[in-house]
Order: sequence, then C-alpha cells, then structure tokens
Amino acid sequence: METRTCSRCRRDLPISYFTRNGGRKSGYNGWCRDCMRLWKRKNPEKVNRKYPLSPEQREKNRRAAAVYRAENREKIRAHQAVKSAITAGLLIPPASCPACHGARPEAHHEDYSRPLEVWWLCSRCHKRLHSNKEVANAY
Repeated sequence: METRTCSRCRRDLPISYFTRNGGRKSGYNGWCRDCMRLWKRKNPEKVNRKYPLSPEQREKNRRAAAVYRAENREKIRAHQAVKSAITAGLLIPPASCPACHGARPEAHHEDYSRPLEVWWLCSRCHKRLHSNKEVANAY
C-alpha cells in the first residue's frame, strides 16, 4: 500500500487519506484530509471566496440552471437512472475503457429514452465521440 507523509501533521498515511491535485508533481495535496478539514473550519472566509458571486449573478445562475433542467428533463432522468442502477448493482461499469483501456469509464447514452443502454467510455474517448471523431473500434 502506497503511503505519504502529511506536510502539516507529519503522520505517515495511506494515499487514500489525501485528495487529488493535478497541479502538484505527486498528483496529491500535501496535507491529509483531516488537516485540510481543520484548516477549512478555522478559515471559512478563505474557502471558496476567491471569486464571490454577487446576488445578481447567483440569481442569473439559478435561472440558467432552471432553464437547463426544463429543456433537458429526459437527459437528466437518464443520468439519474444510471446512477441509481450502479448504486443498486444493476449496472456495473467496466474497470477500463473498452476503446483505449483508459481508466474510469463514464456512461454515454445514444438514446436518452433508453436510459440503461449505455456505452462505457473514458472521458477522452467520450469527448472524441461527441466531437464526431472516430473512437478506435469501441463498439
């Protein structure tokens, strides 16, 4: 089991105790989840405050989300059906993308009216498919 040392509390912990951070060389944050949680509790003014939204912008975002939900009901229902089926064990995602053997495949719907008929593709192959580029012999 891979371990890391938290740079704040100096404990040697399993890698699962650290959050991912693509901006760091190791790919993980230097502080463990416990230290990060404590810091966020002590410094609430610094958490998610880099670009605070004005009340007008919040309202604009809320309206845009409501319009999206109204226009994409079938799509949202299909996504929720897949999540529920995975949780219930009715759908089991493969360990890797069938097209490129990349990690963590996501569900792609050809037809939202058939919510549990999905193709499992990694995000890279999924984006290629939506941009009308050929996915290497996926299906």
